[in-house]
Amino acid sequence: MVLCVRPPLLVRRPVLGPLLGGFLTSAFGWRSTFAALAAAAAVLGALIAVAFPETQQCMALRRFAAQHGDAAMNRIEEAPEILAAPPALQPFWQPLGCVLWDVMPICCLMMRQNCRSRGMLQHAGRGWGSASLE
Repeated sequence: MVLCVRPPLLVRRPVLGPLLGGFLTSAFGWRSTFAALAAAAAVLGALIAVAFPETQQCMALRRFAAQHGDAAMNRIEEAPEILAAPPALQPFWQPLGCVLWDVMPICCLMMRQNCRSRGMLQHAGRGWGSASLE
């Protein structure tokens, strides 16, 4: 049913991505694709920061109190409970710790084993970057 109702959304986007990336690459080089993606991410991030309202009750209640005064906030029954337990926000880099400390060593070990099995790493201390300058 969805394919019949909204085919333009499902068909255009996967087609436009490679076309736009190919045009950028052929016109400006392969780095332009990454620059375009970074610019698009910056624009979308700014739009999200400006356009979307705050959804956390504690922050929304404080903004409401700043706009309408404390008397209006005191008329809200749940206000003391909301202000008593503000959310404990984690820094945005904290979930990356899982990737850096748990997943990356495993990936590095697997890559090392794969290179060793293909003969790309030599055991005699003469691996990549240790060629003699004779």
